[in-house]
Amino acid sequence: MTFPPFVFVYPPEGNPEIPRGTRLLWYPSIRELSFSPAGTTEHLDELIATGLVDDAESIRISDFAKKAVRLPDSIARLTSLRSVRIETSQFADWPGVYRISTLRTLFVDEKVTALPDGIGQLKALEELTIKGKKIASLPEDLGSLPNLRTLVIVNAPITHLPDLSGLTALQTLRLVWTKKLKVLPDGLDTLAALERVETDMVPLTEIPVGLAQHANLRALVIRGGKVKKLPDVSWPQLRELENFGPLKKLPKTFEAPALEHVVLGDALPALPPLPADSLQSLDVNAPLTSVDPALASVNRLRLTCTKQAYAALSDDEREAFGARLRAAWA
Repeated sequence: MTFPPFVFVYPPEGNPEIPRGTRLLWYPSIRELSFSPAGTTEHLDELIATGLVDDAESIRISDFAKKAVRLPDSIARLTSLRSVRIETSQFADWPGVYRISTLRTLFVDEKVTALPDGIGQLKALEELTIKGKKIASLPEDLGSLPNLRTLVIVNAPITHLPDLSGLTALQTLRLVWTKKLKVLPDGLDTLAALERVETDMVPLTEIPVGLAQHANLRALVIRGGKVKKLPDVSWPQLRELENFGPLKKLPKTFEAPALEHVVLGDALPALPPLPADSLQSLDVNAPLTSVDPALASVNRLRLTCTKQAYAALSDDEREAFGARLRAAWA
């Protein structure tokens, strides 16, 4: 059986001109189906009926596919389907997506205006990316995805996250430009698999105490937040710590013996006890009022200290630091 004339089969090499009349594109090398601007649900249904794309692993509905408003019932035939990417605001058949029991990856782009409840049906989902500047709220059942490993939310005007305590497999939580989100939900400390929490330009004002005591956390990255102090910290597995913002106050207790990479911001007057023997990189832009000479052993190092702190070091200690330690003479 040959492909219908409205399907363009992408060759393995080259950048061919796509024929007029194309409604669907099939990429056999990556087993992906994609809609052209004129592609419709009916075209996809007809193609699936041929059996030629039974091994399809992904479907992309781009912003140009204005007529692809839903998925056909025949989508259930694609038992190898693992990934769906929705980029058009015209798409409305979320129940159809939620019925794909084999789905592992779901990408929702910024043109989408809403993500309704029902996503909890995707029990096999492992990676969810929501990039939606018009999505002001998230489905409450998002927190009931037992196999979700990675959750990424970008540029969404959400004010809170749903209860995530049911995400027992979650390893990575990444939030970018969610500029109305000021706090992380409680219960993150109950997620035993959680290893990485990363925020970028999110106005967080504090780190939940539970997260600060997370036994398995390996990376905490806060860029452009508003966190001014850390709670008492006990991170036995933490390898990466970044808090580039107005952090001014250190906790009374700071235990992170496995740290390898540290970046701290402009306002911190002193460093917590750091394991110089395990550190691979340390970058601190604040004018520190004291400097631990042992830190000179860190390979990738950039420190700034006050004139008094620099003068307190011996000639040998200053030589050991070299240009990696700069005195703020002003």
